[in-house]
Amino acid sequence: MKKRNLYISFLFITLLLLISCSNNNNPVGVDYSSPWTTSTPETQNVDSKYLNDLVTQINDNTFGNVQSLVILRNDNLIFEKYFRGYARETLHHVYSVTKSFTSAMVGIAIQQGIISGINEKLMNYFKDYNIQNSDTSKSSITLRNVLTMSAGFQWNELSIPYSDTNNDFNKLFASSDAIQYVLDKPMQNYPGTKFRYNTGLPLLFSFIIQEETGKSAETFTVENIFKKIGITSYKWDNAPKGITNTGSGLFLRPIDMALFGQLFLNRGVWNGEQIIRSDWVDISTANSISVNSNIDYGFYWWRYSKLNSVVNTLPVNDVYFAYGYGDQIIWVIPQYKMVVVITADNGENNFPTDNIIKNYVLPSITNK
Repeated sequence: MKKRNLYISFLFITLLLLISCSNNNNPVGVDYSSPWTTSTPETQNVDSKYLNDLVTQINDNTFGNVQSLVILRNDNLIFEKYFRGYARETLHHVYSVTKSFTSAMVGIAIQQGIISGINEKLMNYFKDYNIQNSDTSKSSITLRNVLTMSAGFQWNELSIPYSDTNNDFNKLFASSDAIQYVLDKPMQNYPGTKFRYNTGLPLLFSFIIQEETGKSAETFTVENIFKKIGITSYKWDNAPKGITNTGSGLFLRPIDMALFGQLFLNRGVWNGEQIIRSDWVDISTANSISVNSNIDYGFYWWRYSKLNSVVNTLPVNDVYFAYGYGDQIIWVIPQYKMVVVITADNGENNFPTDNIIKNYVLPSITNK
């Protein structure tokens, strides 16, 4: 009996040691049942101390109500952790991250010849619409202007809270025809001269894709992106008039947001197939228009300006990101072959989520 008890005690101690070793080798909660190629942070030259400190800060609400954090490096999943009761299979409303998917959709439509190019005039696609407040500047709007939020329409979205019914975002989705609502707006600036954030603009591409292909923008994107890279779990809301809400309607798992970021990090290539042309990846994520002294904008992708403290110490300012209301973010960092994703429920609160990159992720890289 003593031998049996001694053997059981030995097994118990061994089990505790194994658990302890496992925790030391996997300090940041990677799910090793993932279909991704997985790796420890250190194997990919990332110091897990920074990531453990980041987890502590997230748990302490430093960055608000963060619900997930996923990090890829060198095509490996090195970090996957969920907070506040969330799990891998939870779909998150990614809000305006949807716009970056729309940008990719437009690029694919151009490479397939569905859209002739970004310099085409917008109004060529809306000849059947009786548009109010028409003038020469409105007829001059190009698809490039629509992609860079510089179409010139009078639009109040970021200037007043989303909780205010006077916000054009709320008026847009309360309308019976989202396309008519956008096109009828009077012009405030000449096209291409000023950035003015407008969630109605991506919906114009939803209409164009549906009219030109006979398929909804959702179906087109699923066929040409989702199925190609393995996104199978999602939800996508419609906008008024029954078109896909290509401005803010997408719900995704954080791990699938990371898939999309990896597709762009790979310059449009997935498993050897060129899903999105590399030149579109380059031009759509490049700086096309200045928002302010700290932020620039591409084609529905954001960039840090060279003065921004997040990037002003990097060898190359190549970071770009998709951003959605409440801090849904996909950061892509090409020079370090990294993708970082967070989802959160921060509403319009101004939490310092940029510091996730600045103070934890970038300093964690040990082979700069």
